[in-house]
Amino acid sequence: MMKLGFDIHGVVDTFDVFQEMITGYLDDPNVEVHIISGLEEKYLDEQIGHLIDLSKIKHFFSVTDYLVKKGAVVEWRGVLPWADEEEWNMAKAAYCRLAGIDILFDDSPIYARYFEHVDTIFCQVHNPKRKTFKTRG
Repeated sequence: MMKLGFDIHGVVDTFDVFQEMITGYLDDPNVEVHIISGLEEKYLDEQIGHLIDLSKIKHFFSVTDYLVKKGAVVEWRGVLPWADEEEWNMAKAAYCRLAGIDILFDDSPIYARYFEHVDTIFCQVHNPKRKTFKTRG
């Protein structure tokens, strides 16, 4: 079975091709779709519910929820959660290692170095609309 991970902001919410890929793979018994995002799970419907059928998404990983459950300090600055930069940046790679994700599609180059010792292929999506990448810290 192939396991694919998709980031929301800058990937699923930006490029129709990823919405089409997810929709096409949701009914394929040989593919497992994972949404892997900094976004809290409670905001999933609000953010991408209009783009894909969330009732078929069985695997969702939230960096924010993961860090809160771990007991890490997460504070809110406006609408964005902030935590220790290193903990935040390594969370997606940690999840991909544990879940056995084959490929992660993400537009943030910040996470790439954390995948050096993970079997997941980190596929950085070039997003010309996103000029800067905010770091947590």
